[in-house]
Amino acid sequence: MAMKTSSAKFKDRVDEGIHNDFMRLAVSSAQERLHGRRLTAVDELGSWEDWRSLGEEIRQHVLSNLDFYLHQLAENVSKRGGHVFFAETAEQASGYIKDVIVKKNAKKVVKSKSMVTEEINLNATLEAVGLDVVETDLGEYILQVDDHDPLPISSHLRSIKIKSRSGMFLKKSLPIRKPKNRRSLPPMCGAFCGKIS
Repeated sequence: MAMKTSSAKFKDRVDEGIHNDFMRLAVSSAQERLHGRRLTAVDELGSWEDWRSLGEEIRQHVLSNLDFYLHQLAENVSKRGGHVFFAETAEQASGYIKDVIVKKNAKKVVKSKSMVTEEINLNATLEAVGLDVVETDLGEYILQVDDHDPLPISSHLRSIKIKSRSGMFLKKSLPIRKPKNRRSLPPMCGAFCGKIS
């Protein structure tokens, strides 16, 4: 499933979003959880401003010396038998990955979602040559099965009512029984994913 942008006008999308009670509740819930976790982390770290400054220094250092670190990474991966490919375009990157998979005669690709794979349109490139792409992250997998576009942060899925989750799997004719509670859904999905891999 490739990342898509809507062709609807911005104001129309805003109006639709404002009136989407489910999504507003999901975003609000995710924000509250993330804020609560941030406060907990701040308490545990102590002088978090110093940690933030140190993190920014490290980030700036790495960005200023990115060629060195990329070369070091490539050398270390190669020493361990891996292959590194530096692509200049999204098409080169997704094309290289597709060629490796096709050369291995694969039929199914099980991958973790990342914004990089979305930005290079990897899923669509793989699906275009008949490969079945399955996301490993439960939240992303639920979005994929339910024909939703991937999101940068899928934590909102925790807010989806258990009935709508199970209903989605039943609607798609997936062999998953209705879960008793929200904690029983991940093991059931895991068991299902184990059968299709």
